[in-house]
Amino acid sequence: MPSLMIAASVLIPRTVNRLMQIVVAAVFALTIIGAAIGEWSYYLVASGIELALLAGVIAVAVRWKDTPLVAARDLAAARTSRDARG
Repeated sequence: MPSLMIAASVLIPRTVNRLMQIVVAAVFALTIIGAAIGEWSYYLVASGIELALLAGVIAVAVRWKDTPLVAARDLAAARTSRDARG
């Protein structure tokens, strides 16, 4: 699942990706919590680390701003200056 989330973050539009990252991470966190019930301490610690990483994914996705890409902005500026020169 995490590998698919990485691939999707490159392949789909940002607005769809942001919502998908939040939903998929939350659902995946619920499956981790369900699987950790009644397990040994080792699995509980590993599940806690995984949950913390998923919480980080959700936090980044929630704060993710829809800003234009810097490269696209620089390319547009270069085209404008080139057109102005003739």
